[in-house]
Amino acid sequence: MSDAEKLKAKYNAFSDAWKLYKKYFGTKNHEQAKWDALVKDAVEYQNKHDCLMARTFAMGVMEQLEEDAKGICLDTD
Repeated sequence: MSDAEKLKAKYNAFSDAWKLYKKYFGTKNHEQAKWDALVKDAVEYQNKHDCLMARTFAMGVMEQLEEDAKGICLDTD
């Protein structure tokens, strides 16, 4: 795989991680069906990209969404 192909693969992993976060942004603690769907989508994301970076991103997205739901992360406005 060329460097350009590697870079494109990494870009796609970043982009898909953002899409995963955006899809579930605003999920509330009591919305169990959404949390279950997030876990399913995160596994699919990891399988699609199949690299340690994707696993790290998926975990980071889920952790950030959990913090958002708990109000842990402060708004930057």
